[in-house]
Amino acid sequence: MEDWRIGKNVTLTIILALALQIITFINYMSDLDNAVTINSKDIANHSERLVALETSVQSQAISLARIDENIGHIRVAVDRVLESQPN
Repeated sequence: MEDWRIGKNVTLTIILALALQIITFINYMSDLDNAVTINSKDIANHSERLVALETSVQSQAISLARIDENIGHIRVAVDRVLESQPN
């Protein structure tokens, strides 16, 4: 079996094209890594915002339940006042 080697018929254009492809691939991988890093930071920020929103929604649900309970007590009190008054 013959040893493989670059012959004299390999032109400079082919070598430059391969070098350009390698440089383009390295640039692509760098951009991809940068995009992944940015997306990871965005996901972390969205997670923090989601936790804050969940806390706010729970607080609002508790407040709404208290308001609903107060309205119920007010309705009972108004009904008692109306029933105690003579017509």
